[in-house]
Order: sequence, then C-alpha cells, then structure tokens
Amino acid sequence: MCIHVHIKVIPLGVGTSISDYVAEAIRTLRELGYSPLVESGETAVEVKDLKEVGEIVKHVNEKLARMGVGRVLTFVSIDYRTDKARSVEDKISIVRSKLK
Repeated sequence: MCIHVHIKVIPLGVGTSISDYVAEAIRTLRELGYSPLVESGETAVEVKDLKEVGEIVKHVNEKLARMGVGRVLTFVSIDYRTDKARSVEDKISIVRSKLK
C-alpha cells in the first residue's frame, strides 16, 4: 500500500509573492520527518497512514499563522493505492520514460 498526499497552501492577504510561506511549509514537512517533493503548484509527501494527513495540515497551517498569516486556504488530494507500493518519484519516472 502507498499513500501519496499532495498539499497546496495559499496564504491570503500577504501580497502576490508567497514563496517565503511555501518554503516555510516545506521546512515544516522536513521537520516532521517527511521528504517533500516540491512541484510547481503543490508539494507531495508519502505517508504510512491517513491519520498523518490531519497532523501535517495542522502543523503547516499553525506555522503560517505564527508567520502572521490571518487566513490560509489548504488543498489536499490523496492518492490511496492498495494494489502496489510505488513512490512518488517512481510515478514521475514512469511518465517521463513514456515521453522519450
């Protein structure tokens, strides 16, 4: 089984550049022991249990709140697969190999 979680956080009221906030969210994921894969519009992590998703969202949102963000939109998508264990990197490499 593998569970891939894709997270997108959008801090509101901070202007048009949000890279400092995204970087802090990624640092938070690393501090929690995850190896985030940063994509252009979201970040992916692999979890062992769905219970982890709530904790991840809680920590990231609380970190942004401590940075002064008054409102955060958080989008989460979950790829829950029970037939094969495949990492996020594996999935990307399979698609890339088909583009050659």
